[in-house]
Amino acid sequence: MLITFKAKDFVEGAGSLYQKYLFTYMYALAMQEAYVHTSAHLFKAHYKDTDLKKVEELWRLIFYPITSCGKSYEMNEHKEAIKSIPFADSYQHIKNIKKQDREGLFKLVRGNFAKSFEENNLTPKLDEGNFTIAVHLRAFGTGDINFFKNYTYPWQYFNCNYGLSDNCPEYYGKLYSKAINAYINVVPRKKIIVHIHSTASKKDLSPLVERLDPRIEIQFCGEQLAPIAFLDMIHADILIASHSSFSWLALLLRHKPSRIRKGFRYILPENTTLLDEVLYDEVPLIKRPIVFLRKVFDYCFFYPEYFFNLIRSRIYF
Repeated sequence: MLITFKAKDFVEGAGSLYQKYLFTYMYALAMQEAYVHTSAHLFKAHYKDTDLKKVEELWRLIFYPITSCGKSYEMNEHKEAIKSIPFADSYQHIKNIKKQDREGLFKLVRGNFAKSFEENNLTPKLDEGNFTIAVHLRAFGTGDINFFKNYTYPWQYFNCNYGLSDNCPEYYGKLYSKAINAYINVVPRKKIIVHIHSTASKKDLSPLVERLDPRIEIQFCGEQLAPIAFLDMIHADILIASHSSFSWLALLLRHKPSRIRKGFRYILPENTTLLDEVLYDEVPLIKRPIVFLRKVFDYCFFYPEYFFNLIRSRIYF
């Protein structure tokens, strides 16, 4: 049996497409079956026409352990049956296997990719005097399509204010700046460089940037091609991922530690830790119940269709 994933009329980003390839590949490894790659074109709305071909070639090179399996079926003399596995099935299989086995599978796949990065000259030479933090801040922009009704909750874009005390640009600025500034004491002898990967404008990012320690060097990487940004997220000393397939995919392929906010809908590997929430950091103890009740009211008022799911899952409460 040969295993593949076939994407039809794909209209999401590269992260969403390649996560499906990755989990199908891992499913095949877990089932001890052969993977065969069935390629699909990226959603054009996310790219300029002049960049699309180059971007697709870069993605194929980055995912060479997967995309190089494209000839397996063509060269198979026995004409084995090929089965297309839906993402929901491959994901659930990986999610449901024993944690130790899943971590072993992640480790095997990371090793395959690390070897491929070396062979394809995709591993950067890092300055040992620097400590790099890659931060992915999801921002709503041209080409984005809202799939929230099916997959997640209708917030989490850094540049949008949802009327929620813990989901708005000011809160995100406090949340991420606290996490980043903490590394001043963790690596005191190194220069900290923050790579901000976001399509948000500098004005949109000001709630974060204005709170960062002045000793930290900030580099805005929003103009980078997506696969270049993806490689930076993989190789950075720390990745702070957003609730996005794009940075989650990089998080899965990293050997180094990663961080993410709580409430993400997919499984996380052991080398990932959750960010500390900051809603009550500047609130006196006596006023915290008021802040909490106001938060509950806002969710109930603005997003009643999601409210009881949030209560049951305890994601934000």
